Amino acid sequence: MTRTSARQAGFTLLELLVVLAILGGLLGLVAPTIRVDRGAQELQEEAQALRAFLQNAIDDAWTKRENLALKRTQQRLALQTFIDNEWQDGATFTLTDQVISNISVSSRLLQQGKESLGISDNHIEWLTLSNGEYLPLSWQLSLGDYRVTIVGDGINGLTLE
Repeated sequence: MTRTSARQAGFTLLELLVVLAILGGLLGLVAPTIRVDRGAQELQEEAQALRAFLQNAIDDAWTKRENLALKRTQQRLALQTFIDNEWQDGATFTLTDQVISNISVSSRLLQQGKESLGISDNHIEWLTLSNGEYLPLSWQLSLGDYRVTIVGDGINGLTLE
């Protein structure tokens, strides 16, 4: 009679610990990448919200036949509407504290628009007119190393780049 050793199926504790150590090391390599992507996602969401706010202002100005001015104080954006020969406060948008923003418009066009609408406020940074046109703009948002730009040509819808 030959004797065969019965071998148990399964993994030893040492084998399981080695596999867990390898998985932990891989997770350590992947986790910083996931955390960094969160910053990019937050900036993208902020840019989408601002683009929607501005596009809504353009659409409202056109449908209501009103001229709108955008006034900025630090992180707060406020729309003002010209009704009954005076400017009235409208919708507001607040950028998150971590986001740095820089709007770029033609200073000549902005000055001409402000003069034609009778605006003397130096905090006005952008205009949209009752005919649906608006000042062409490039609005850069940044958060850490990430950048998103909202671009508008003055006639068509706003886009993100």
